[in-house]
Amino acid sequence: MKNKDTPIIGIIGGYSKVGIAAIDYLIMETNATLLIGGRNLSKGEKQASRFPDRITAVEVDIFDTPALNNFCQQCHIIINLAGPTLKIMDRIALAALSNNCHYIDIGGYDLLLEALMSKSEEIKEKGLVFVVGAGWMPGVSGIFPKSVIENSLKELDTINTVKIYYGASEAWSYNSCMDLTWSLSLKSNGIFKQGKWQLVSPSKHTQKVFSPPLHKSKYTTPYFDNQLKLVAQDLKAPFFGNYVIINSKLSMLSSLFIKIFLHGNTRCAAKIMEKEARISSRKGSWGLIYCVVEGMKNNLKKQITAYIYENDNYKPTGTVSAIAANFVLQNRIEKGLGYLCHKIDPHHFMSELKSQNIIARYE
Repeated sequence: MKNKDTPIIGIIGGYSKVGIAAIDYLIMETNATLLIGGRNLSKGEKQASRFPDRITAVEVDIFDTPALNNFCQQCHIIINLAGPTLKIMDRIALAALSNNCHYIDIGGYDLLLEALMSKSEEIKEKGLVFVVGAGWMPGVSGIFPKSVIENSLKELDTINTVKIYYGASEAWSYNSCMDLTWSLSLKSNGIFKQGKWQLVSPSKHTQKVFSPPLHKSKYTTPYFDNQLKLVAQDLKAPFFGNYVIINSKLSMLSSLFIKIFLHGNTRCAAKIMEKEARISSRKGSWGLIYCVVEGMKNNLKKQITAYIYENDNYKPTGTVSAIAANFVLQNRIEKGLGYLCHKIDPHHFMSELKSQNIIARYE
């Protein structure tokens, strides 16, 4: 039975690095008790021992339907930190829905969103929040640009161009690489002109861009997920581009090889991507979201630039999911199904990130 007085937040995969960041925030910033679920009970118990009065570890296999339902029955909110989405799909989300739990997924992407679309009305009728892209990328990569654009609309008379660059270097897990591999198969290489989507050739639009936070130039290629497509459509700027920062030449070659020769062979592609990520991350981990907005102010050209740079990609991923859960407790997230960036006030969310030392810097 759920305790009506004290909220219970269940975290699937809560003993990972991302999970630790989520736990730390929730313990400090909420009064919730936490239920950590996963197949490795000893790892869960290690985290529970840090705050024994607030955390309980439970062994649960997400492919064991009765065990997953039993886990969700005890919770008000489910945070899913497990992956890959390609394999899990809507399994945890549906268990959350059937047990009247709010649901937060650090990934999910369009895969999960589309799988849950038939449940959209039920989610709304139950007054639940179901959000995907509640992490670093996706997540902050949608929330931060929205806040920059809204600030720019107040500062500028007109906006002519928006360019967003984002990327990260990390020793990504095999599960993370499974989802990254899936993203390579999408027709997402495009730009927006006057709010209209146009597919473009990645080879023709891949370019080197100097990034002040990185103090070097990096190759970038156009790539839109659905986080920012709605923003670009509504803004109707003459030009709106969203670009992935390519970490290295090895990264570029690996992605090209996967696209040409390994289409449909997800496991092999993920292994190649995992190996490449580990090699590239030897030079150090980093994550960057860099926004450049150009427009007119009093008949003069003006440029607004802002960025978030992190040396640890795990902390913002876990922290964002935890902030989302806190916002649910505070009724600060719009009910229903969607990407996190479309369900919250981006300025309020950025303010909470700042309190956790994840800081946006304007130039």
